[in-house]
Amino acid sequence: MSFRAPPSIVQKVLRFKSIQIKDGKFLLWNTPGNVFPLFSTVYLNRIMEKNLGIKEAMTFFYEQGRYQAKNVYKIITQNFGYAKTITDKKKLLQFNTGQGELAGWGKWEWKVIDFKNNLFILSGYSTYAEEYRKIFGIQKHQVDHFGRGSCAGFIEEVIGIKVFCVETSCMATGKKKCEFMIKPVEEWNDKDSNYKAQRTKDIVSGIKDISKSL
Repeated sequence: MSFRAPPSIVQKVLRFKSIQIKDGKFLLWNTPGNVFPLFSTVYLNRIMEKNLGIKEAMTFFYEQGRYQAKNVYKIITQNFGYAKTITDKKKLLQFNTGQGELAGWGKWEWKVIDFKNNLFILSGYSTYAEEYRKIFGIQKHQVDHFGRGSCAGFIEEVIGIKVFCVETSCMATGKKKCEFMIKPVEEWNDKDSNYKAQRTKDIVSGIKDISKSL
C-alpha cells in the first residue's frame, strides 16, 4: 500500500480519530501517551545536566528521541502505508512535523529536503527551547536534543541510512529560530564545532522494537 496522508493535521485528527481518551488512557494513533507540563521535561533535562553532565544528558535525550521516532515511523506506515516515491517521502516528512505541532513541540518547516544528497534542514519555533530559556535564561549550548534525535531517527527509517542531526541554531541561546541539519554520519566533519559538541554515542541499537506490540 502506498503512503496516503490526509492534507492537514486537523483532518488527520477528525478522520482517523487519532486522539482518544479511553479508560483513563490518552491515546494517539492508539498508542498510550501522557499530557503533562512542558516545564517538567525541561527540569528533567536540567537536573540530568547538573548531576550527570551536559554530554550524558544530551546523549540520553537524543537517543530517546531517535528511538521514539523510529517506532513512530513504523506505526505510521502500519496505519497509512509505505512511502516509496520521492513525493510520498516528502509528504511523510511534512506529515511528521504536523504530528509534532499537534503534540505541542512547536511550528516547523522543512527548508531543505534533498533525497539525492541526503541533506535535510528543518527550521522553526521550538516550544521546548523557548521554555528552557524562559526558566533558566540564555544558554551557551543548544538544548533541543530530543527534537534533533527525533529528526535523525525518523529520517533514518525513511532513507535507510544512518544519519546524525545537529542543531545549528537554538532559541535557548538567544537565536530567533531553531534549526536542525541532518545528513549521513560519514558526511559530518570532526572539525565542525557544532557536530563535535553535539556528537553522541548510539545507546538504543538492540533495544526491542515496540511498534508491533502497540
